[in-house]
Amino acid sequence: MAKRSRRWSALETVCAEKLGGIRDRTAWFAFVKRCDVVVPDFDLKIDAKAYARFRHHRLFETIEQKYCDDNEHAVLVTREPGKRALATVELELLGQLLNRIRKENRQNEITSSPRKVDRPH
Repeated sequence: MAKRSRRWSALETVCAEKLGGIRDRTAWFAFVKRCDVVVPDFDLKIDAKAYARFRHHRLFETIEQKYCDDNEHAVLVTREPGKRALATVELELLGQLLNRIRKENRQNEITSSPRKVDRPH
């Protein structure tokens, strides 16, 4: 049990670091509704799961092997009948996308903010 707990904890930490989020360290036995990681600037709530196997990981790996070259990224989109579609992407890629959006937002704020002009007296 302790090994799985460490694996989960490590995954939560990596998620927070890669996505620019905050790990919620509230103890599970506090019986408080919480998720594992919050990314406040994108309103993301993340629940990290670390199991030995996931079926969609095999599907994702198949997409990578069949269709992707070295600099390309796989995306697995799945949907059950009558439900919304879900996309699976690499954590690293999601972090890069969020950071690119953050950077563009900062640049837009800088270029759109009124500049103070010093006038000679």
